[in-house]
Amino acid sequence: MKTKIKKLMLTIVLVLSAVVLSPAQIVYKKTLRTEGGDISITECVVNTRPYDSENLKRTRILAKNGTEFAITFPESYQNLSIVRNNTNIIIEGRKIKVKEPGLTAFEFTYTENGVSYTSDFAGDVNYYGELKYQGRTNLRDNPIVVTNANKNDHLTIPQAFTGLEWLLYRNVFDSDQKTIDYDKLAECQNTAFSRKRVISFEELLTVKSDQIVGGKLELLLLLQDHTSNALSNGVPGGTSVQAITLVDARTYNLSLSQVGQGTVSVSKSQLKPRESATLTAQAAQGWRFSHWEENGQNLGTTNPLTVTMGTQDRSIKAVFTEIPKVRVTLQIVDTNGQKLADPQYQDVTSGGSVTFQVPNLANVNFKGWKRNGQIVETGSSYTLSNVTQNEIIQAVFEVPVQSISLSFTELNLKVGESKALPSVTVIPSNATDQTITWVSNNPGIAKIENGKVVGVSAGSVDLVASSSNQKKATLKVVVAELPRFIVTLQIVDTKGQKLAEPQQREVTSGGNVVFQTPNVPNANFKGWKRNDQIVETGGSYTLSNLTQNETIQAVFEVPVQSITVTPASITAKVGEGP
Repeated sequence: MKTKIKKLMLTIVLVLSAVVLSPAQIVYKKTLRTEGGDISITECVVNTRPYDSENLKRTRILAKNGTEFAITFPESYQNLSIVRNNTNIIIEGRKIKVKEPGLTAFEFTYTENGVSYTSDFAGDVNYYGELKYQGRTNLRDNPIVVTNANKNDHLTIPQAFTGLEWLLYRNVFDSDQKTIDYDKLAECQNTAFSRKRVISFEELLTVKSDQIVGGKLELLLLLQDHTSNALSNGVPGGTSVQAITLVDARTYNLSLSQVGQGTVSVSKSQLKPRESATLTAQAAQGWRFSHWEENGQNLGTTNPLTVTMGTQDRSIKAVFTEIPKVRVTLQIVDTNGQKLADPQYQDVTSGGSVTFQVPNLANVNFKGWKRNGQIVETGSSYTLSNVTQNEIIQAVFEVPVQSISLSFTELNLKVGESKALPSVTVIPSNATDQTITWVSNNPGIAKIENGKVVGVSAGSVDLVASSSNQKKATLKVVVAELPRFIVTLQIVDTKGQKLAEPQQREVTSGGNVVFQTPNVPNANFKGWKRNDQIVETGGSYTLSNLTQNETIQAVFEVPVQSITVTPASITAKVGEGP
């Protein structure tokens, strides 16, 4: 869009390009307007020969709504001869009839006061729109009031306009309110929303309902003929805009109906679009208001309800329902929610109250009344008030342990040995707290670790199982000493001959023993022998998990230290034998 542009002075017609600007901009010496009446050639600017063709003077004629008109010549022009230079005009005697818009050019010769002249007319004819409704043309200051009676009316747009667009109105004038700011007016084209030639007032109001302010919709109607001449400010001459204001005075009926027993009322039954009314529903005794409906759609339960009128009649229904009887169920359960007895029932009218007493059960302790997962009362009775729906409450009891028993009552084990504790049976099986605690009367003989009994030392001890309410059962545990074994280490040479006194160690069954290599002078250690096999050659040897007496050997090699020869010397002759 141009940033600097000349401004076009108009009084009634607003001119704007809606499509493409012509590259050639024309300066008109004179602009004339006609509503169908003839225009005298004397009102136009003409070029009388000889003249400078570089300074050709042009006339622009604006024809309202595409009406035909004629250019006439005064009777004082004698010997008149006219030659047309384009086809949108027809010569009829002393008149030139203009049939179509566009470039208009002709030459004419005549004699006046004894002087002969030859002149050329050059210019353009453009159409401009000035639509009427009920005799009015200024449809912005005298807006169209749209009612139920005329909402289907529309403006008649002449066929002379080959293009049109409906736009939202903007103030496109300069501060003098007469000069059009081309850039502002061009921006209006961004608001175009329809090109329909026949569009009712109601459709306009509906399509742009979001633009109605204070009950008014302000529009611009852009109209085009098929010409392409451009004015000096770049505006195509064949485009015009008319400001139109619609006042939305339509009214629509708001009717009420009902289902069930009750009464409904409305603050106003005839409303304009976007006007609001309040609906009120009052239920009859024994009934209650349920909801509002419109065309089968649930509008909710708000009462009173405020509704806003659109652009069509509305029919809203109030739905009442009879107040039903509701049932309250009392479940009798333990603290884990398990059933202890059959439930109790009471039926009550919606909105009424109901009271329950603590049920009589044997061997249980009452803990309280539970509702919605929470203990809400611990007294001997519980009352629910204003019951409007089916309810379930619970009388909660604790079931105490009556007795416990063990899967076995005696256990024998050895020192260091561990065995599982017996399983515990709780009576009754649905006791609330079935936690069992084990305690040893003498952990020095037998202790409890990770669910097992561990023998610590020889002796007997009682292990007691207790419930949370101190019901008990006893396990008799007898712990025996583990047997002990002797491990003998023989110190021998490689032939099994004793080199030193043996060593002995005493070990508890299942225990371990470690021997270090004995110190034997003048001998080399060869290894540890067990079951006649060398099993280790290191400096120590460990026997693990002993379950019997054992004998092992530390084996040494005894090296030769010296030798003795007897006799110490022999004398012999050469060649002499022994």
